[in-house]
Amino acid sequence: MKKLEIVLGTLFAFLVAWVLGRFASADPEIAKHSVLLAMGWSLLSLLILPRSTGHFFSKVATITLVILLCYGWLMVLNSKASFDFMALSFQEYQQRLWDGGPGTMTRNASIAKMIEITGLSMVFWAAVRWRRTNSWPFLLAVFPILGATITMIGLYHRVLDAESIWFMDTRHPPTFFAPFVYNGHAGAYLNFAGAIGFGFWVSAMGHGKSAKTLGWGILTLMCFLGTLATASKGATLVLAITVGLSFFLHRRKVLMVLRSIRENPRNLKLEGKLFLVTSAVLFLVFGAVGVQKLIVRMDDFIEDAQDGRAATFEGRKQIISVMLGMSAIDEGGWFGFGPGSFATVVPFFLSVADDPPRGVWLHGHCDPVQLVTEWGYLGASLWFILAIGGLAVGLKTVRSKRKSSSRSLTSGIIVALISLGVHSCFDFPFGIVSLKLVAIVCCGFLWGAVKSGRSPHHGPSGN
Repeated sequence: MKKLEIVLGTLFAFLVAWVLGRFASADPEIAKHSVLLAMGWSLLSLLILPRSTGHFFSKVATITLVILLCYGWLMVLNSKASFDFMALSFQEYQQRLWDGGPGTMTRNASIAKMIEITGLSMVFWAAVRWRRTNSWPFLLAVFPILGATITMIGLYHRVLDAESIWFMDTRHPPTFFAPFVYNGHAGAYLNFAGAIGFGFWVSAMGHGKSAKTLGWGILTLMCFLGTLATASKGATLVLAITVGLSFFLHRRKVLMVLRSIRENPRNLKLEGKLFLVTSAVLFLVFGAVGVQKLIVRMDDFIEDAQDGRAATFEGRKQIISVMLGMSAIDEGGWFGFGPGSFATVVPFFLSVADDPPRGVWLHGHCDPVQLVTEWGYLGASLWFILAIGGLAVGLKTVRSKRKSSSRSLTSGIIVALISLGVHSCFDFPFGIVSLKLVAIVCCGFLWGAVKSGRSPHHGPSGN
């Protein structure tokens, strides 16, 4: 790694730690600061890192993202209305650029959302540029390391029976874990980080990297056990999918190592025995401290479900039904209500719904459906192309016949993004900046995985 890449990588580590540490940037004001910091880091990366010939796939991603940005800003410029919070009513615009074209119903909210998306787009392009260097695993390693750190902080809070985040926050959320205001978001991140850690773990296997194998194995286990400690029912469900998919994509390497140990037990070296002992200790600690709350919550959920009082499940089902009505052709339809408009628009649909859910709904608890209501079928299809296309490019890289030490890391990214995507189907992980930031970085890594031509940068391997 070159010195400038080390500096940029270190800045990235501090950036992600700050974004996660500040209540996971769930607060709107903190989210603005996080986006500005991310834009600054991205600009430095794009200016300092050497350019290389982009592959066809990365050009497709760039074109898709540019169209998305143009579409989103067009909705702002061609606004249909703005929302007056004093009068609690929409103020329609009489003069528009394009009367029949797409336009947001909440101009101010859409401006804020588009600034955020523009900043995250810069992060995406910086991640694609980083992926063409040999130093990108340095950035990727930040996620599982911070995941293990969050787990330890969360357990520390549980042991001391903390009533607020960092012990000094004026807010007292009923369910929080470490810096995350909402334990479901903490679980989503830890599943994400654990999948990436699993990739590092497998990458270190069988290459004489005993210390690395031990270290990554422990970090991965801490992330996954941390998911259980969050006591999030949804995250626990996704954990089973994440672990199963991780073993499936890495099955050849894992089976090869297990076969080697079975044929010659001496291959289970001191580091392997230390890992088993450490794992046993971690399971005991987590069982005593972290899992008790999960067991209580699961028991309550099962009891409520049997009695027909599963409010969490019923509420999500009802709000999804409302959102499907919002995205109908004669409502949001092809163009949608505008980026960031959900929280303002949904109360008007709840007021006329046949069976509305109770409470205030700032998020739809189903990010894909909420995306359609805000961006319409046209905008949502572009977002899906960006997400699914990145996974397809990553799978193409993993299945490539060329030997690559980064194949295991790419598999880990794929599992991490699928994990986050599955969780988003019944929650709102993409409703906070911190999880959007880590997802867009990894999405950029996947789109930039296939190289074309010779890169001007040839440094030592990052693995």
